[in-house]
Amino acid sequence: MRQTILRTALIMFVLLMVSAFCLPAMASESQIAFPVGKKVYAVNGQEQAMEAQTFISNGRTYVPLRYLGEALGAAVKWVSDGGDHGLLILTKGGNGVVFRLDRKEYTVIRGNHVTVAQMDAAPVFRDNRLYLPARYVAEVFGYRVNFDTAANAVQLYPSGDQRPVPDAPGQETGAVKPDPSLVKGLLSTIFALYTFMIY
Repeated sequence: MRQTILRTALIMFVLLMVSAFCLPAMASESQIAFPVGKKVYAVNGQEQAMEAQTFISNGRTYVPLRYLGEALGAAVKWVSDGGDHGLLILTKGGNGVVFRLDRKEYTVIRGNHVTVAQMDAAPVFRDNRLYLPARYVAEVFGYRVNFDTAANAVQLYPSGDQRPVPDAPGQETGAVKPDPSLVKGLLSTIFALYTFMIY
């Protein structure tokens, strides 16, 4: 009888620890929306003002570089070549992406691995602002991209978000992955408690 009570208590403790430690870690990244034609964007539902507005050109949604970087938590840098063309650099953690104004090629940096990729839309300079196609930047930093036609906004979701993306084939959703360090700590705590209870 006592062992049944202890096992039940252990199971309840495990469920409490999983909900208390793993779920906040999974939700730590932001959900972002850039409405087209408006000088605002939203991070986790909180609107932020912008000095420029998102626009669509040739089927691609362009977002002001500065605000896209801020929303994604990436450092943004413009390196001028002395003329009108230079490098647009965004970095976050060990990842980065480098664009050239008016060019469709871009460079993706993931740790020590560097690749050159091609996109169907180039960064543009418009109204004294640099704009990037939202999809390519967001995907480099692990976000999924959706255009919500009802809200007329491009939406960026962390890749682990279970929300379906309507324009994705088959309504696929990303798998939620807990922080490995939290899981390891949780498992060692459970093992220690279990060992204590059986002896």
